[in-house]
Amino acid sequence: MTLRNPILATLVVASTILSGCHAQAPEAVVYNDPGTGITFDTWNVPSTPNAGGLTFGVALPSNGLKSDAADFIGYLRCIATEKSAAEGWCGIALGGSMTDALLFVAYPDGDAVRTSLRFTSKYGMPGVYTGKAAVKQISSTADSTGFSLIFHCQDCLHWSQGDTAGTASTSSGLLDLGYAQSVKAPGNPSCTTNLTLARHDIQGTWTAMLDDHAASDSYDKWQSQAKDGVPDTCSA
Repeated sequence: MTLRNPILATLVVASTILSGCHAQAPEAVVYNDPGTGITFDTWNVPSTPNAGGLTFGVALPSNGLKSDAADFIGYLRCIATEKSAAEGWCGIALGGSMTDALLFVAYPDGDAVRTSLRFTSKYGMPGVYTGKAAVKQISSTADSTGFSLIFHCQDCLHWSQGDTAGTASTSSGLLDLGYAQSVKAPGNPSCTTNLTLARHDIQGTWTAMLDDHAASDSYDKWQSQAKDGVPDTCSA
């Protein structure tokens, strides 16, 4: 189906993000990043004919499997295809559903990687999240194969916007996560507050199982590598 009305297209995009069927992921794959030394539990979303797929990973504070963590260090690898020209975006819903959960979006802008935290309580284009969560980057790469990002997400595992609040419980040993990927570049990429998202090409949700590698005594040392991300350049 081709949507020629851009406003209607945006609403359809938002209403279908993360609407795929829910599945339990296989056991986490442990990934140790050679550049930073950070160890993650990771989960893979396979490629399709329309999108390259992605890998998402989590590292938690040392007690994150015993009591609910507010922060995490994340790993995201978003794989390009010839169709995408390495310009698309990937998104993760930290509560599993598009609605009433914190949404993390990342995408390349030239050789940089930008991020945006989003939130919506209805099926429409997610607005900017106004809670106190913050993202700082530890490392990033962007090239013709896609992009990858390691980041510290502060206060991202509990969220509050307006009358809506929620949490992701790390002490349960499970995280409900959602994902979406588009091969099309976002609009207004250099100004994250005015970002518009192109229609996604794959989406879904899964229950991610955390194992003992997810939490580490080295978390504080790893998190100290975080720095501010790429500054916005917004037109007046």
